Amino acid sequence: MSTGILHLPERADLFHWSDALDPRDYVRATYVVTSLHDGEATAIALAMEQSAATTAIAGYVEPGSLHAHTIRICAVDAAGGDVRSEVAPFEFNADRAGLPTGQPRNWRITLAIPLRLSLHKPTQLLNGVVGDIPRLGFITRFRLDALALPDTLGPGPGFGVAGVRERFGCARGPLLCRAQRPAVGLDLDTMARLHHDTLASGFHLVKDCEMQAFADNAAFAAHVRRMVEARDAARRETGEHKGYVANLICEPDELVERWDIACRLGVDGALVAPGLQGLGTLAALAKQRRMPLLANNSLAYLFSRHPGWSIAHPVLCQVFERMGADVVLTAGEFGLDTLREPWPPPAASAPGRAMPMLMGGKHPGGLDDYRRALGNDDYMINVVTWVDTHPEGLQAAAAHFRRAVDAQQTD
Repeated sequence: MSTGILHLPERADLFHWSDALDPRDYVRATYVVTSLHDGEATAIALAMEQSAATTAIAGYVEPGSLHAHTIRICAVDAAGGDVRSEVAPFEFNADRAGLPTGQPRNWRITLAIPLRLSLHKPTQLLNGVVGDIPRLGFITRFRLDALALPDTLGPGPGFGVAGVRERFGCARGPLLCRAQRPAVGLDLDTMARLHHDTLASGFHLVKDCEMQAFADNAAFAAHVRRMVEARDAARRETGEHKGYVANLICEPDELVERWDIACRLGVDGALVAPGLQGLGTLAALAKQRRMPLLANNSLAYLFSRHPGWSIAHPVLCQVFERMGADVVLTAGEFGLDTLREPWPPPAASAPGRAMPMLMGGKHPGGLDDYRRALGNDDYMINVVTWVDTHPEGLQAAAAHFRRAVDAQQTD
């Protein structure tokens, strides 16, 4: 498909939904785009770009023979909102194609994407749903706004909310987690003391930071062993089931051994980065059902932050959840009392529900806001700065946050 959409198909019907098609064979994706073309031409371009763009070649491809391999347009509607963009359109010959062009306009387009286009495979999911659409020269803004995934797609969370609660020994209320900071430059003893003191003072779990790196698998094993020892000491002192999540963000040739080390040494959960390591890595680990997986947003935030070029953050979390994440990270601003958009409810067909982890400067005074934003108390809070910089010290701050969480459950 040319970036300038120089040729529209002779058989436009091959790219429109028909009641003769089975919805169960398709993934429905909704996009909000700003385009120099009208809505119909833009929708056909999106459909052609991601499926059988060429539907007839004399002597090679019979017209209509690829009908099962074309993306179908379900809806095209004008959309409001800003049309301004920092992205300039590419040059193209609209006159040659007979395309209606003009000022940028916003369109909300829903497409049905055949599952037979390898969408059953995790690595192909975003390739099939987004792929090369953002390169089309007449599109100046793009957002994947919604994605209706069938319940046959992905392994889903291996543990989900209930399993995470059981694994970390917290039957009710939000779970408190501290990420290891500073992530670099500290010796193992200092890291272990930070983990132990945070857990012993009331937090439910601690986790490695995504920025921690290990020279080799032996260094990783030494780190994990020391952190597990600190966790176990906190368990003995408090009588509570404390948890530790290890960082599995690594190179492909390191992953199998590190996963085995984490399982063998009794780690409670693993941190992976689907945006860096791929959705297939997340799904492959999730299928083993060995421990809860936390899908970190490393690199993936790049997909969701820009208002004009993005995958909506809830959609990204939904994809991670369906590919096996047991914990997904909310956007940093989520949970503020000025943000009224609630956390999306699970689809009726969803195979499991991941637990959201709130990020970004959360504190005890915001607990009621977090509850309102999520609609329940089934979430984690990642807390670092508030306890690290508290005037009474880290241990007192951790104990104070835990008391606030417990008190909210008795209100």
